Amino acid sequence: MESCHILRLPDELQVAVVELLPGNALKATRATCRKLNSIASPYLYPVLYLSCHQLDLDVFRLVASNPLLIGGVKELVIDDTTLSPRLTNWEVYRTVASYPQNWPGRKKAYDWRD
Repeated sequence: MESCHILRLPDELQVAVVELLPGNALKATRATCRKLNSIASPYLYPVLYLSCHQLDLDVFRLVASNPLLIGGVKELVIDDTTLSPRLTNWEVYRTVASYPQNWPGRKKAYDWRD
């Protein structure tokens, strides 16, 4: 029995197979050959996040500069939340968050014991 090689399949079947792959497998598939790179790349970033965080900015630039990657983006999530650099310190954040009067629009924490 002869093994089935994905590159021998018609293009639409290759696309159908790639659409089912999880993220790690998409990355590995892209690295195998140019044809599978062009088929798998658009499925790598269906949602792109943009925020003031450096990692998000770096990923945004990477995806935006690659025609294969940007072509698959279906949703752009823009997070315009900014926090004081002091709140990156857990103790400061916990202290500030412990004063509910400072957070009038904050929802009450869910207590699973109720």
